[in-house]
Amino acid sequence: MTDGAPYGIRALAQTPDGFLWVGGDTGLFRFDGIRFERMPGLRHHNAPDEAVSALLASRDGGLWIGYQSGRIAVIRRNRLIDTSPANSERWVWQLLQDRSGAVWASTGTKPRPLYRFGRTGWQTIGPDWNFPWSDTGALMVARSGAIWANPSRSPLLLLRPGSTRFDSLPIQQEDVGLAEAPDGKVWSSHWMNGTMMIAEGYVAAAPKQAYRIPPARPGRQLRRIAFDRDGNLWGATTSGVFRIARPNTVFTGAKPEEDWFSEANGLSSDHAQAMLEDREGNVWIGTSNGLDRFSDPAMIRDLGVPGKSRLGYILLAGLDGSVFAADSDSIYRIPVGGSAQRLVSGIDNPQTLCEDRQGALWVGANDNLKVIRPGRPPAVIPNTGKGAYLDCIVGGDGSVWFSRFRALQRRFGDRWATSPYAGSAMATVMLAEPAGSILVYLQREGLYRLTPLDARLIWKSADIPGRINVMHRIDNRVLIGTASGLAKLEHGRITVLARGYPWLSGLAGITDTPDGAVWLLSSVGVVRLSATELEKAFSDPSHTLEPRILSFEDGMPGPAAVGYSKNGAVRGGDGRLWFVTTQGLVTIDPARIPRNDVAPPVRIVAIAHNGVRLRDPASIELPAGTPGLQLDYTALSLTLPERVRFRYRLAGADPDWVDAGTRRQAFYTNLAPGTYRFQVIASNNDGVWNEEGASLDITIPPTFLQSVWFKLLLGLMALLFLGLVYLLRVRQVLGRVRSRFEVRIAERERIARELHDTLLQGMQALLLHVRVAANTIPEETGARQPLEQALVHVQGVLVEGRDRVRDLRSGDAATDLSEALAALAATLAVGSGKESRLTVEGTPRDLNPMVREELHRIAEEAIRNTVHHSGATTIDIVLDWHRRGLRMAVRDDGVGIPSPVLERGERPGHFGLTGMHERANRIAGRLTIAGAPGRGTEVSIMVPARTAYREGTIRMKDRLMRRLARWRRDGGK
Repeated sequence: MTDGAPYGIRALAQTPDGFLWVGGDTGLFRFDGIRFERMPGLRHHNAPDEAVSALLASRDGGLWIGYQSGRIAVIRRNRLIDTSPANSERWVWQLLQDRSGAVWASTGTKPRPLYRFGRTGWQTIGPDWNFPWSDTGALMVARSGAIWANPSRSPLLLLRPGSTRFDSLPIQQEDVGLAEAPDGKVWSSHWMNGTMMIAEGYVAAAPKQAYRIPPARPGRQLRRIAFDRDGNLWGATTSGVFRIARPNTVFTGAKPEEDWFSEANGLSSDHAQAMLEDREGNVWIGTSNGLDRFSDPAMIRDLGVPGKSRLGYILLAGLDGSVFAADSDSIYRIPVGGSAQRLVSGIDNPQTLCEDRQGALWVGANDNLKVIRPGRPPAVIPNTGKGAYLDCIVGGDGSVWFSRFRALQRRFGDRWATSPYAGSAMATVMLAEPAGSILVYLQREGLYRLTPLDARLIWKSADIPGRINVMHRIDNRVLIGTASGLAKLEHGRITVLARGYPWLSGLAGITDTPDGAVWLLSSVGVVRLSATELEKAFSDPSHTLEPRILSFEDGMPGPAAVGYSKNGAVRGGDGRLWFVTTQGLVTIDPARIPRNDVAPPVRIVAIAHNGVRLRDPASIELPAGTPGLQLDYTALSLTLPERVRFRYRLAGADPDWVDAGTRRQAFYTNLAPGTYRFQVIASNNDGVWNEEGASLDITIPPTFLQSVWFKLLLGLMALLFLGLVYLLRVRQVLGRVRSRFEVRIAERERIARELHDTLLQGMQALLLHVRVAANTIPEETGARQPLEQALVHVQGVLVEGRDRVRDLRSGDAATDLSEALAALAATLAVGSGKESRLTVEGTPRDLNPMVREELHRIAEEAIRNTVHHSGATTIDIVLDWHRRGLRMAVRDDGVGIPSPVLERGERPGHFGLTGMHERANRIAGRLTIAGAPGRGTEVSIMVPARTAYREGTIRMKDRLMRRLARWRRDGGK
């Protein structure tokens, strides 16, 4: 992993949250398997971050950091705290934590190289602890709580749990590495003396050193060693990395050796300086040039077969459980549980390989045919035709079928027969059937079922997607791999897998295992499917297959290649599966495929908005109006981080989970104000999900334009606008009403003038002439008396006419109405014995003449009804002058109005009540008549101010304008 990795790596640690921390010459970095992220560290003023030389992930979740300057810091809750000892001046070589939780620091400071950080702070470890002032050498904390040390020019030292003095052991060996095995035994490794276990009786006598694993690369080198969880010993040196598989087998007579890895094997550098096993079992090596990961591969390449073959490879499952393989010039046999062994060589380009019932191998190379019988040298079979051998199979009846260039031959015993059905077509793929027939794919024609006497077309070439590459029988069905998919032949019927999965392209091999799995070799790698799920997919096109894919990350050395073998996947008798690649043969043991059962911790590592990036947010309130945000998340699965998959959702924005695949970022734009929760879950390389995941609460406050107050203001402004529109409309209507009133008043005044100047003046003149004429008639005569009476009546009519003319003219309507109502009540009540009273409330105002007249007429009708029909003793008239309008009421204490009349609003055959309603509607008034039998009657009318008063009402707009002017005058207070 040199891409993006820091240089000069000197320390590695993994914190409980799953991050791999990398320290080196360029500072401190955090690694999630994909990205290296520089983290802040200690620095001098404005200088770059100090170089890191040691790291420790403590049990409380903190990360201790040792610097090459001798300083020490710790990161807790995302805070970097400087905890440097007072006298530490040079490299911090190691940081360890003992069983009590104390932290030990091995430094290059002389003469005080060892420090201990406990409850009271740093403590120097020196002669009072029986520890020399020289240097610490290798330090190791055992699971028992004991601390081992190997200072230079000093015996091996041991600090027992609870003790404050190191015991000297009778072992003196400089520059050794120390490590504790899973069984609790302590081992040492030295560049010259090799690797050995420190014996049980090291206190009483010299340890037993008889069992020693010698070094494979002698030469002075500092060794750092550590055991992995499987008991393998790893060592990091300045010459590369070595691994000893289960060194404790040396006590059982085995001879474990050091397997070395260097730049020649792909290591980033031979100078290995740091080593760590993560919680998933991967071993990490930090070198001067990068970071390397060692993992248990699912596939292992068989080194017994060369990794290069100019013409490819052939695989064949033998009858005895062994596996046969062929490259460009040799035949190999892989016994059960063993590795490949060369069986015969010197065969030029073997292309066909099959085994008959007697265990003989038939090998076709170009146009030559050989048979290899057990214990006998290869024998050449005389050529019986022309053309190269392409494939061979053994039929159910024991006969051997050979496919040749444009020919299909069958050998039964020593006799040969050429099938007449192949014709000019070339048979490229064949499969034997239990009944003795064979399936043959003839190019450009299709798939046939052949017997010695018959041929039947099963699948014509036009219907085949591409071409047939491989066929494999499982029970009573045959799986057929084509250039672009998978099909099934069962009961004579072909079924094609409807969905085109990308991992089905370029199928080159098919096999199966007893656990119900189907294994495919395709262009993407080795694919494992459940046979049950595969059957469901054949039956139901909507059924989705979820395979496990093993590829280059799992140890596959090269891609598959169609045509290298008629079936590039076979199963041996030991259960191992073998596959053909362009770089040799690989084997998979299905029972020992590494499986990662560790659900990955999920972290939200950053949020970015408005050009600002915040690391490791717990919760956040973004600025109002944030246009968009970016969320960076990760899952700490380091085995195959490229296969980690994610799902996320933003509660409040996403209706469902978003399948992000392997993408580690989420983007959102145009989010509305509110509170959201971002949630992300992940699965590791083997599909183990962390369903809890990680979450982040995000709050986006509203801008002023998005706030509730602004919305209320908009609503208020809308209401105000509607109110103003309403007032303008009312003003417009009132203007029209006033215009009509003024026209009517002008017309009334004109009529009054005309009546006065014509009719009344004429009648007055006529009356004078008649008076003069009457005066000439003697009083004694009987004719003058009637004439005098007529003159008096005419005089009364003339006076009444003048009153009507006066009413037509506008005057002081307020005074006129009050006086007119009082006079009207007095006149109508004359001789009835009823008392009339007038009450005026409020300040009288100037009335519109039409309103005055209509009110007068309504009052006249009400008073007249009271006088003639109510039997009342008193009549009360009320005028209430209010700013909202004028209210007039006429009430009595009479017998009241019958209920049926009130319900109908009129008396049959009478129009008084109807006329009052019509007059009220004419002046936009609201007339109410209330009463009950025996409780009197009240006739009330309310006329709005805008209609009743000549000057109208003070409009809302005017009041607002006056208030605004007053506010401005007061300076906006």
